[in-house]
Amino acid sequence: MESKLDLIELAKYHHYLRKCTNRDRQKSLFRKVFKHFSDYVLKFSNLTIARLNHVRKLEDCDILVVITSVVDYSQTESLWTALENKGYKISIVIDKSKNLMKSAFLSKVSSKIPACLVPFASFASLLIKRHNPKLICVFAHFDVLPSFLRNFSNAKTIYIPHAIMDSSYLYSSIDYDYYFVFGESSLVNLKENKNKFGKTKLVKTGSPVIRESYKLQRTTPNHNLLFFSTWSIGKDKNLTANFHLLLDFIAKHQDFKLFIKPHPKEDTTYIENAVEKIINIQILDKKVDMVTALGTASIVITNYSTASIEATLLNRPVVVVNMFDLDETSTDFRISDKYLYLENYFPSRAKTIDEIEDRIFQVLENYDYYLDQCKEFSKFHLETFTDSVEKIANIIEEIYHNNEQFTFEEI
Repeated sequence: MESKLDLIELAKYHHYLRKCTNRDRQKSLFRKVFKHFSDYVLKFSNLTIARLNHVRKLEDCDILVVITSVVDYSQTESLWTALENKGYKISIVIDKSKNLMKSAFLSKVSSKIPACLVPFASFASLLIKRHNPKLICVFAHFDVLPSFLRNFSNAKTIYIPHAIMDSSYLYSSIDYDYYFVFGESSLVNLKENKNKFGKTKLVKTGSPVIRESYKLQRTTPNHNLLFFSTWSIGKDKNLTANFHLLLDFIAKHQDFKLFIKPHPKEDTTYIENAVEKIINIQILDKKVDMVTALGTASIVITNYSTASIEATLLNRPVVVVNMFDLDETSTDFRISDKYLYLENYFPSRAKTIDEIEDRIFQVLENYDYYLDQCKEFSKFHLETFTDSVEKIANIIEEIYHNNEQFTFEEI
């Protein structure tokens, strides 16, 4: 499959991204690219592509990995180490707006390329010239850079997922030679997306993020609960309301103990102040791993966190606290549940204190059944469980050698 987006299609996709991000009251991708414009005109100097410490110099490589943040690398380090152990030379670069801005001055591209796309095209051109990769793995999922990397090189491009996909504009570009997804749910959501750009070969791989150490024995039902917090609590009206509904339940039911696992990017000041006077709540340190966090809990509480997938892998059923009324026709997955599909496997969402109590006891009194549901839920979202890194490394190696022995679906 060699169909690639041409300049007209790329411009349409870029315009679509700007329209969607502006609609959601976020900074548009275009503004992100140019926000450092004045600084870099004044401080213009040699291009310094942001890189991880272990990559000492720019040189030819077998596999170029384009990440969006250092977190992308740290979460998937075992994958790249596995490929390095197979003898492949790996180079890592970070896709950041300031690099796009600098490269716009240092790499000439066709005058036919629209001005709004020049930084992406220039950065892609520089990466290809400096690394001459035979294969390119990209984490960016709403960006035109991967399309230019694909157009400017004979190297195959692969999308590397960092989470379950939803059906929003964030996953509209499939302009890669291969598009890896965690499992069936991502395929379902991708097919639900009515605004796809490009064509690809979709491969269900499992998650490269989940560690081999993600193993936890089944526990007996108890009154210890674990809540997955999010960085939006205290900022997002609905998430904050859901959080306080849960706190009201815990304050009223002193026989329950609630552990809160903060989001890695969360400023915990808000939740610390909110739970200060509730004695049966404990906020865990951000450094506490998932296995430890779930060790004493028998039920996980969430709104729609993808961490619920890890919880079910570790044999912990889920209760959903979500004050939105369910509407399966809604395009908002918080309302429709068409992202994680939690309510297909676990009790329907709790919207009141009484319903939280009802859903928790529904799980506790039918615990073996919901432990089995954990397995079914995990299967829906993950093609493989804890052996994904080896599988993904083998698939990448087969792509490198143009030897497609794996299963894929053309979309």
